[in-house]
Amino acid sequence: MEQKTIAEIRRLITPPAGIEDVLTAFLLLLDYPPDDVNGWNKCQTIMSRSGDKSVMTKVSRFDPLYCSPKKAQKSADMIAPYTLEIIRNKNLHAAKIYEWTKSMIEQVKVSGGLQI
Repeated sequence: MEQKTIAEIRRLITPPAGIEDVLTAFLLLLDYPPDDVNGWNKCQTIMSRSGDKSVMTKVSRFDPLYCSPKKAQKSADMIAPYTLEIIRNKNLHAAKIYEWTKSMIEQVKVSGGLQI
């Protein structure tokens, strides 16, 4: 995933239906607290951060072995109503995020993720 993808999504003033769910699922998977990703404005704020807490840093450091299956399932449930085609028809950048999120959820399931 590229920084451009995050930047383009962040610029959306009002995202098309489903895009906020995809972004929320993505950010939850990256271990942002649910209260921090509750609503589009909060998601935009997170995507605007730089440095060690940036979204791209978390993407590059994401390891499915350290993600809880419960968190992965919550993200999976959020994006379950959507297919890649549905999201792609709404926004190509959101489709990239959808693909990454779906792929990482599957990797968490396959690996067993973090067992607490």
